[in-house]
Amino acid sequence: LTYTPRLGDNHSLSIMGGWNIEDYTYKSNLMSREGIIIPGKPNFSLLEGEAMTLKDNGSYDWGLVGAFYRVSYSYKGKYLLEASGRYDGNSKFPSNQRWGFFPSVSVGWNVDKEPFMQPLLNNNWFSALKFRFSWGKIGLDDVGNFKYLSVYNKGNDFYEGGKWNSTLREGDLVSQDLTWYSRNTINLAVDAEFFQQRLSANFEYFYYRTTNYLANPKDAYTTPLGTAMPMVKTNSAHRRAGYELNLAWRDKIARDFKYNVGLNLSYYNELWERKYDEQESDLKNPLRRLTHQKSYFDLLYVSNGLYQNMEQILDSPRPQASTLLRPGDIAYQDINGDGVIDTNDRIRQGAPRFPHLTYGITLGASYKGFTLDVLLQGTGARNMLLESFNRKFNTNQIGLAGSEKFYYPGNTGEILYPRLTNNAQENGGNNDMASTYWLLDASYLRLKNVKFSYDLKYSLLKNLSFISQFELYVSGNNLLTFSPVKKYHIDPEDGRDDESMGQVGYPVQKIIQFGVNLTF
Repeated sequence: LTYTPRLGDNHSLSIMGGWNIEDYTYKSNLMSREGIIIPGKPNFSLLEGEAMTLKDNGSYDWGLVGAFYRVSYSYKGKYLLEASGRYDGNSKFPSNQRWGFFPSVSVGWNVDKEPFMQPLLNNNWFSALKFRFSWGKIGLDDVGNFKYLSVYNKGNDFYEGGKWNSTLREGDLVSQDLTWYSRNTINLAVDAEFFQQRLSANFEYFYYRTTNYLANPKDAYTTPLGTAMPMVKTNSAHRRAGYELNLAWRDKIARDFKYNVGLNLSYYNELWERKYDEQESDLKNPLRRLTHQKSYFDLLYVSNGLYQNMEQILDSPRPQASTLLRPGDIAYQDINGDGVIDTNDRIRQGAPRFPHLTYGITLGASYKGFTLDVLLQGTGARNMLLESFNRKFNTNQIGLAGSEKFYYPGNTGEILYPRLTNNAQENGGNNDMASTYWLLDASYLRLKNVKFSYDLKYSLLKNLSFISQFELYVSGNNLLTFSPVKKYHIDPEDGRDDESMGQVGYPVQKIIQFGVNLTF
């Protein structure tokens, strides 16, 4: 519902309110049938047996009910005020903690409408100038369904007595402490245009703080229960802050040549203000603590490169299980100096997986029907860990692309992998440990798109009034990529390192297209 009263020429007011109801239902059934027609093709439609079994494989549902409002006010188009909010109830939480109120407010000031700005506007220095500020509270409900109720879950079925029999198992321990956790956000921004709108700029600073995460304190307690502790509200707090910048310049030279240049840039940083599951011993260790630390990849072993001879092996600490080290195996630093390589030697290393700095550059030009558009994109400092499947140092995984780049005596070329072994876990998995040896620089710059076109309407077809455009074009995608990870045959724009073949997939395509755009 929206209400917009008439308040005269100088005032503008709009009031909007509404409600929403969301209902999510999930059901799963299992069906079986006998009689495979084509061996090796277990497709349900290729079964000829008549006996079919239908059984319930579980179901769940949850719902959300909410009301919302927004009030917007403007005075002479110069001063802007907007207040909004939501009042939501979620079935995931107990009835006494189900509801939450999440307000927000924003203000704006169109400075270019002020009388004192007229001299600058008349001199064409400024075309527009606006300041914006907003604050808001967001409710988050990242928790499973009905974790506050004691339930029995469906167990594994078994076949006995000519039929399928169902089983039940006790559900998780419950908690009455479940409720919304919240994120407070602040945004400050300025929008400006200069030189008769040839230069436009937008700068926005953002900050948010998330508190009272819901988590399972399995690392904080020792329990003999044989099941996980219930989820509870923790004292964890996380902060993120950064900025976004957009610049664009548009101009023309003489009458027919036009050009434009654009830059968009985004940067942020983040840290854990408090982290409920960090052990006190790590908090006191400046090399291992994660709380109040910015821009790191993870806790990793620090590599000293590859052993070159047996003397180095005998003079160096090693993991306890690495009893058969050879030249070509990875050597590690004994960070705490206890003579053994173990988990206590892992320290913060590297830049984040997800780039904190991303940017894009656009270039464009047109002249008498010819048009050229270019898009480049890239990232700042960023790391990724080469996943196990791509660590081609054992005979089960070695690929042609890396077959000449593992260690062997006399190899004077580029060495990317340790010595070749029969199994990745040989020698206690010494060479498969998450270490800086496998930490890759995944920053990149990519020529994402180039398009060159010519519109025949400017020459051969200019007298045909029924045609408004006859554009011939050639375009290319992913034409060039500059990144250190290319030598590992990995796409830096994808860059997953989830240890489940995330870096193995369909290769990045370089596409060149020819086409026609015809408009009547």
